Amino acid sequence: PPPAPKADPAPPDLPVAPAPLPAGELPTCPDGMIAIAGGTATLGEAEAERAARYTPNNVVPRAEHALDGFCIDRFPLPGAEGDPWPRDGIAKKQLRETIEPWLWARGRRLCTVAELMRAAGGEEGQRYPWGQEPGAATCDPDDESPKVMGTWPGCVSPDGLRDLQVRSTWARLDGTTLGLLTDAGAAGQPGFDGGYAVWGGLVRTDTYYAPTNFGVHFHDDEAPAFNDDGLRTCAWPGATGAQQDWTAAMDRLRASRTLGTVAQ
Repeated sequence: PPPAPKADPAPPDLPVAPAPLPAGELPTCPDGMIAIAGGTATLGEAEAERAARYTPNNVVPRAEHALDGFCIDRFPLPGAEGDPWPRDGIAKKQLRETIEPWLWARGRRLCTVAELMRAAGGEEGQRYPWGQEPGAATCDPDDESPKVMGTWPGCVSPDGLRDLQVRSTWARLDGTTLGLLTDAGAAGQPGFDGGYAVWGGLVRTDTYYAPTNFGVHFHDDEAPAFNDDGLRTCAWPGATGAQQDWTAAMDRLRASRTLGTVAQ
């Protein structure tokens, strides 16, 4: 049999989350973020035929998720309409050792896969940000050199998130999604550490992971920083952090277009 994949170091423990808001109550969010109310949502791919190509590793099966209210960036980093896309992505080792602790100090964090599915698919948990069926003209199909953020007005989710399905984003695996993927047989692949996943498909359909709101893939510490593995952050309700420092960091990112240096 082939050797078992080398295990990466365990992800760091998350900070203690604040007490959740009552279900249905919208959180107060920092500028540039969208409020999503907590509650129960049915998320993931339900049609076996659509999932077959990507099962078991790269599509989340449909199931019920319990979510607390959260805040999420309207746009990927650097986070505003008209911003240029970064010219690079983030590697997993850098994410774990540098980026995540830096986010926590500024009141931000990685979104969970379930949060991203909910924010991208709305209360109905739809397959794409714009609906249930593909629409190649809806979002920028050029993930290598996309036009500035906000160029495609139809590339929007029911809750107002923009420019989903252009590039993927690093995420944390929530417990429900982790259990679903483990039960499906995803746990043996390199990079599946129970902590991190890269969420989201692309408009183009030649990827090995599902090109939908339910697509995920994984990288180990040996993988380079792929430029389509970007970042869209979340925050807990009432989170506090160094907002002035965050604003300055996003200005540096707009100038450098280098996600790998955002935490410096």
